[in-house]
Amino acid sequence: MERLRLATFELEAPPSVPAERFVRLGAKPETLEELRALDPEVVLVGYRGAADALWKAERCAQALPGAALLLAGPALSAPDVIAVVRAGARDVLGDADAAAWEQALERAWSHQQRLVAPRPDAPGRRRVTVVHSPKGGSGKSFLAANLACLLQGVRPVALVDLAVHSGDLDLMLDLRPQATWADLVTRREFGPEEIEAALCTHPSGLKLLAAPRQLEQGELVTARAVERVLGHLGDRYEVVVDTDSALSEATLRALELADRIVLPVPMTLSALRQVQRALGLWPHLGISLDKVELVAWDQKGEVTPQEAERILGRSMNRRLPYQPQEVEAAINAGEPLALSKPRSAYVRQLSGFLNPQGEDRRPETQPIVGWLTAWRRRDVSPQQA
Repeated sequence: MERLRLATFELEAPPSVPAERFVRLGAKPETLEELRALDPEVVLVGYRGAADALWKAERCAQALPGAALLLAGPALSAPDVIAVVRAGARDVLGDADAAAWEQALERAWSHQQRLVAPRPDAPGRRRVTVVHSPKGGSGKSFLAANLACLLQGVRPVALVDLAVHSGDLDLMLDLRPQATWADLVTRREFGPEEIEAALCTHPSGLKLLAAPRQLEQGELVTARAVERVLGHLGDRYEVVVDTDSALSEATLRALELADRIVLPVPMTLSALRQVQRALGLWPHLGISLDKVELVAWDQKGEVTPQEAERILGRSMNRRLPYQPQEVEAAINAGEPLALSKPRSAYVRQLSGFLNPQGEDRRPETQPIVGWLTAWRRRDVSPQQA
């Protein structure tokens, strides 16, 4: 675990920092030139107001373009926070308490580590695929379970249920795990042996780390725990991760660590709006859209995959048949289609993930409100207008 060099700049009351994550630089720079000479990787910057925060974010980002900047001072309005982040800050903490500082430092450490992480195709390293959707009911858990079963046919796979408040992957696989995430995160520390012991084995050979049984236990799954689990599993297995729809710290860390993000997209306006918002936010959080693969459900309705592409400004990498009755029957039986009906249309289309190909076309983005207005008018003939 690599520690990062940390410096403070005009911060009156620096917080305590975890020694296993950071090396605090003892010098107290008084100018930007002195700060730059220290060459820190993380900088805690104090500010006195909105204008001062914006000025320092811009100047520090110019002086140390590779450093993670955390600014602390009086509470700012939402527009001011956005301006400061766009100027180069990684985080803005107004009147932060110890817990907020700890989370901000964890995000900064994770972000910097990701920048120097090994390439996805590095020897000995397997791929981490995260299945995520900002819209509930998108079919992501079913997709994750079936994708993991398909991959298991060619290499060892670990399926991680990170939908820690609503995970049902054990039901979809008809498993009764003796251990879950809770058995790991309730320990003071856990390592490779404990992680392996928490895995449940499916008859196909697939390994599952199940979601906690109790809702409140999901709150114990932290970004650091996700990092530790995926770090170990990624050295031994092809990893597929299912996530909550909400963008928690744990989910965000999984998205950062992912080599591939599979995002199922229902063909509804509400789902498209949520996906559009997510794709607009993720680059600001350091999540590259280059690793995002969009999957469209071929639903019969007013919104088609082609129209969805125009809204999102991206092409759909895959399209899956919409068969709700078949999917529901498979879930109730605890038998993924990849195992029970390997020749079904759903499985044939999903198997494309085993041999990804094709380029991402990027049509011009169309705001969803503007598209909706045009959609409502498209049935109006010139005579009626």
